[in-house]
Amino acid sequence: MIIKLRNRLLAAIMAFVSIIYIVIVEDIDSDIHVVSNYSMVQQVVEILMDNAIKYTNDDGEIRITASAEKSGAVVQIQNTGTGISPADIDKIFDRFYRGDKARVYKEGNYGLGLSIAKSIVQKLGGEISAKSNSESTVFTVRIPNNKKSHYS
Repeated sequence: MIIKLRNRLLAAIMAFVSIIYIVIVEDIDSDIHVVSNYSMVQQVVEILMDNAIKYTNDDGEIRITASAEKSGAVVQIQNTGTGISPADIDKIFDRFYRGDKARVYKEGNYGLGLSIAKSIVQKLGGEISAKSNSESTVFTVRIPNNKKSHYS
C-alpha cells in the first residue's frame, strides 16, 4: 500500500499532543510516499513518541523530522533530556532491557517498546538506530519502499 508518510506521522504525533506539555517541533517533507504497511509504520512512530515523551526533560522538546530517500524515507525522533549512557546504548533494543535505573520511567515499563519497534522495522526491511549524549537522544528509522507490498 502506498502511504503518504507526512499524514501518517502527523496522525501518530497528534495522538500525544493533548496529553503532554512538551514542545513538539516537526519538519516533515510534505511529499513523502513509501510503499509499506501503514499500521506497522504508525506503531513504530507511536512507540518512539511514547519513549521520547517519557524521557524528555521538563520544558523539553521533541523534534520529528522526515525526508525522502532514493530507496524510501528516513524518520528521526529526537528528545532533550539526560540521554542514554554509552554502556546502555547498544542494549536498548534488547527485550526487557531497561538500562540505567535513573531512566526507568515508572512501574509497568517492561522494556519491550524499543524491542518491538526494532522487530517491526526489520519486518519492513528497514533499519533503526539510536544515538545519544548527555543532552538528547535521537532515533533514526529508515523505511524502505517494499515494491512487493506483501505487508498491506
